[in-house]
Amino acid sequence: MNITKIEELQKEIEFLKKENESLKYSFQEDIKQHIQTEEALQKLLSLTDAAFESIHSGILVIDNEGKVLKYNSRFSEMWCIPEDILNSGEDKLLLDYAVQKLADPQEFISKVEELYNTPDAESYDILYFTDGLIFERISKPMYSQGEPKGRVWSFFDITERKRTEDALIRSQYLYRLLADNISDIIWILDFSGKYLYISPSVERLSGFTVEEVMTNPVINFYTPGSQQIVAEHLMKFNQLLTQNVPLVGVNEVFQLEALRKDGSSIWIEVRESIIYSEHEKQHIIVGSTININDRKKKEEMLSEREEYFRAIFENSSSSMLIVETDTSVSMANEELCRLSGYSKQEMKEMSWTQVVHPEDLERMMDYNKKRLIDPYSVPDKYEARMFTKFGELRYVLLSTSLLSNYKLIVSLVDITERKRMEEALKDSEGKLKLLSSMASEMLNLHDPDSIYKYIADNLSKQLLDTIILCISIDEPNKITTFESVAGISNNLLKKVLSITGFNPVGKTYKLIPSHYEYFNSGNLYEYIGGLAGYSGPEFPNIAAKAIEKLIGLHKIYSIGIKKENKLLAAIHFFTFNKKEIHETNFIEAFIKQAGTILQKKLSENALILNEIKLKEINSQKDKFFSIIAHDIKGPFTGFLGLTKVISEEFNELTMSELQEISLNLHESANNLYKLLENLLEWSRMQRGVTAFNPDSLLLHSLVYQNINIVHEFAKQKEITLFNLIPDNLYVTADIPMLNTVFRNLISNAIKFTPRAGKIEIGANIKSSKASEDKIIIYVKDNGIGIDENTIDKLFQIDQKISRPGTENEPSTGLGLLLCKEFIEKHGGNIWAESKEGKGTTFYFTLAEN
Repeated sequence: MNITKIEELQKEIEFLKKENESLKYSFQEDIKQHIQTEEALQKLLSLTDAAFESIHSGILVIDNEGKVLKYNSRFSEMWCIPEDILNSGEDKLLLDYAVQKLADPQEFISKVEELYNTPDAESYDILYFTDGLIFERISKPMYSQGEPKGRVWSFFDITERKRTEDALIRSQYLYRLLADNISDIIWILDFSGKYLYISPSVERLSGFTVEEVMTNPVINFYTPGSQQIVAEHLMKFNQLLTQNVPLVGVNEVFQLEALRKDGSSIWIEVRESIIYSEHEKQHIIVGSTININDRKKKEEMLSEREEYFRAIFENSSSSMLIVETDTSVSMANEELCRLSGYSKQEMKEMSWTQVVHPEDLERMMDYNKKRLIDPYSVPDKYEARMFTKFGELRYVLLSTSLLSNYKLIVSLVDITERKRMEEALKDSEGKLKLLSSMASEMLNLHDPDSIYKYIADNLSKQLLDTIILCISIDEPNKITTFESVAGISNNLLKKVLSITGFNPVGKTYKLIPSHYEYFNSGNLYEYIGGLAGYSGPEFPNIAAKAIEKLIGLHKIYSIGIKKENKLLAAIHFFTFNKKEIHETNFIEAFIKQAGTILQKKLSENALILNEIKLKEINSQKDKFFSIIAHDIKGPFTGFLGLTKVISEEFNELTMSELQEISLNLHESANNLYKLLENLLEWSRMQRGVTAFNPDSLLLHSLVYQNINIVHEFAKQKEITLFNLIPDNLYVTADIPMLNTVFRNLISNAIKFTPRAGKIEIGANIKSSKASEDKIIIYVKDNGIGIDENTIDKLFQIDQKISRPGTENEPSTGLGLLLCKEFIEKHGGNIWAESKEGKGTTFYFTLAEN
């Protein structure tokens, strides 16, 4: 192949490449243009659908074959056609469903058939539904290429519009009917004062005809005084109009004096409103006029009567007020202001219930409710209590009347002084009655406790806001006992108990010297300084003030109950709520009578107790002597037996046998001697002839001496004695009596402790049985112990507790009784604690020096 052909072939290839590129570009442009056309078409369809859906009318498109081509959502909403019928696309199904809702379905079908038979016809009509809806229906043919291809139905809901139109027509008719027939005069006036309209009723009121009124300025129909008001009124409206001030909606009411055709005048009330009239193209005044001539005369009469009432109200000697239905005060006179302390303005700004005592308020409100139903069902006058502005309690007599508007007019008369006199008289009568009856009532009481309670309860009834404390007094020992309390509420009692931490009733206390002095005076005494002055150094002043504030304590008084210079009891008075005691004469008279009865009852009670105690002592002693006789008889029987053996068999007895009999005789005689010695000492103690001389002594030394006395006895049984008494411990005691106590207790411990045992004598053991000024002394062994049944009988005179020791040592049975008598003589106690097989500890208390 030559070069020329090759070049031609290359050129042809280049040409084909260019053609291919050109075709490719052209094809791409065609595709791009097609896509753009499709997008524009799709956008147009979207806009069409959006516009179709945004139309307020319901649209339905039907073709000539009765198929549904399109409808919008508004059509579906308006007709409420089920979705399955809409989706069927059959116009006949839609028509069958729609006619059920119409008031005249036959006319509806006829119109549809007529239009379907004339495809190019247009139609407009109104559809009325059975449920009250009203639709406007428009039907137009749908053309395609100049030919009708179907029909477009348009439905618009005009229900509200039709109702508004009908209401407007009806209101216009009613307005004309009302204006022409009511007694009120209806009129329309322009701003120049010319009537545009006036109802026929003007002639009945004024005598002027409608024509006469319409042809004359409004100002001509009023008296000179009212003419000026009308003229100024119209001038003001015109000025505001020129200043572009909004006038529409302005409403005003006037009372004017109008002229009648016969020359007389009449009072009328004019009510007017300003509106803008589209018909007149200007602002107009629309109003009504009514005859108030009779009302005006009544108002003048009422005003005159109100002046009379106000004069009487303000100048009344009684306190008066008018109470509204909401309990607020609308009027109050000067007399009420003087009584209550409130000014008239203050009274008007408060509720009447604020000054009434809470206990009377409920009754008053109940009366007021019943008075509204039946005015005669409640008393017109009744007493109540009220508080002044300054907290003073006043008694008032209320007279209440119900006004026609359901307000109350209340008259108050201050009866405080009268009530106080009545209460004082009643109180005096009650006190006199109590004083006259208390003697017989107290004599019927059986014991002093009942009398203490009677005193507290009856004084509490006479003295309100006062707590009464009744205490008995042991004058020789300067001891008081809290016997009874009255006049204290549960809440206050809880407060007192929470502060003090204990209930004082039944407790015993030392008599404070200053109190003893006050009680002895026999007069009512007031403690200066309140609780701090009453308690003395026991309560710091700050603590006393805090307690007074916490429980609301105000004053403290006391008085002693005496008879024949003997102080029997005392009464404390604690007052609250600013209460002060002024009934001194009554209290002192009450106390004198109470003292007489109390002394009698105390004496009777003492005799009864002494008689009971004496019988008990005699019974115990009889049994005791029976026991002692038996104990004495035993050694004598031994004596008789041994002496009989000696006298009958003396020659036959050996020297060792005689020595044994002599030893037995000696032991029996020794035991009998101890028994008689203890019996003699006990007897002396019972008869009160034993000397009692307490003194300060060093306890350790005294115990050491008593240990030495019994040392030989303890040594025989190999028992160790321990003196654990502190070296520097002093006690106050009678030395001989205390020696007897220690000898008996230590001897008993040795007797009932086996060989090689130990015994401890100590002091200062902490125990609940010892008071703050006493110490406890003990004698402790590790012997055979005592069973529970026996330990309860140890210190009883009528019980025989006499058992042999661990080596058959004899016992008199009187030692512990002597110990008990001697310790009690010292004002102490004695008791024992034991456990069988573990030992026994005897305790007793003595006053520490």
